[in-house]
Amino acid sequence: MVTKYKIAIPVYELNLHVAIYEDMARATKDYSKHLDGFSLDNDDGCTFPIHRGKDLFDDFCIIFYKAKLSHNLIAHETFHVARRILLCRGIQDEEAQAWLCGWLTGEIYKRLEKDKLI
Repeated sequence: MVTKYKIAIPVYELNLHVAIYEDMARATKDYSKHLDGFSLDNDDGCTFPIHRGKDLFDDFCIIFYKAKLSHNLIAHETFHVARRILLCRGIQDEEAQAWLCGWLTGEIYKRLEKDKLI
């Protein structure tokens, strides 16, 4: 089973795609064109960009392995994606990263709690 969410981030004109997989081999197969040969089979989670086209900013994706889903893993991967979103836009300010990380974490938790995954 796969649970997916799409979180709009209007201020940066992109979406964060969040997917929770019971089988990371399937996640590798589903996202292979974005992973450049990287395998998720032994990972608890991963973040990566999803290219939307020549003149558009990338969307980003977080993949979580359902059996390993924890507060620590959510915080860890959310930090990575918040940092990457801002670095892609030339923003290195730590406070901006912290605010985006906090907001994204809240949005992810709203969805996970609604579906009783956490």
